Amino acid sequence: SADHVVALSALAEEVGYDLVTFNDHPYSSGALDALTLMSFVAARTGR
Repeated sequence: SADHVVALSALAEEVGYDLVTFNDHPYSSGALDALTLMSFVAARTGR
């Protein structure tokens, strides 16, 4: 879920990672749109 991705991204930020990556080539019907997901994460993290 998008909330899970936000939580993992926030954790990455907290421990000092420089980046997180997103898959832009979904192979399953349940995949989230990468650009929308990146915007969602960016709005909820500080870096």
